[in-house]
Amino acid sequence: MPVRPLPTLPSRPGFPIPHLNVDDVDNYVIPLLSRNWRISRAFVSKTRYNLSLSQRFDFDKYSNLMEFLNKLATLSKAERHHPRMIIDKSTVELFLHTHSAYRVRNSDEKPIFHIQQPGVTLCDVRYAIFVDQLFSNEFESMGCGVRYVPKAQGILQELSLREARKRFGEYRPTLKTL
Repeated sequence: MPVRPLPTLPSRPGFPIPHLNVDDVDNYVIPLLSRNWRISRAFVSKTRYNLSLSQRFDFDKYSNLMEFLNKLATLSKAERHHPRMIIDKSTVELFLHTHSAYRVRNSDEKPIFHIQQPGVTLCDVRYAIFVDQLFSNEFESMGCGVRYVPKAQGILQELSLREARKRFGEYRPTLKTL
C-alpha cells in the first residue's frame, strides 16, 4: 500500500465518545495503516477482545527513546489521553484505545449509545496522528529512529482493515485497489 498523507486532524469528540464508524475508518484509519499503524486485538478473556491502534518505533539510542517518551508524556497531558506502552531497550510499542468508548446503535431519529466498551475512537486517531507527526518530524527525519515494518506488512494491513470494518461496519476489501 502506498504511503498516504496524514489526514486532517479530527476535532476532539465530546462525551460519550463513540467507536469509529465506517467513514472514520476510510478517512483516518486507512492513511494510518499506510504508515505502518495496525489494528490489534487486546484480549480481555478467551473470547472477548478490544481493538487498539498500535505502532512500534525503534530508536538508534536509548537517549532518543527517552526523549520521544518525554514528548509523549507532554502530548498525553495536553490531549488528556494516554497510550499503553511496551518499552524494551531502544524500542517502544504503543497501543491506543479509549476505555470509556461506547458502541452506537443508530435509530431513526438519533444515535443511541447503548454499551460502554473499550475500543478505537477519534481520540485515539488524534493521538496517533500527533505521534506520527512527532516521530516523522523530530526523529525519523534526523535518522534517529525507524518504524518497525513486518515482512508481511501488506497482509497485516489487509487484516487490520478487515478487523476494523468488521467491528465498525461492513467489510469491503479495498486495499488492492488503493
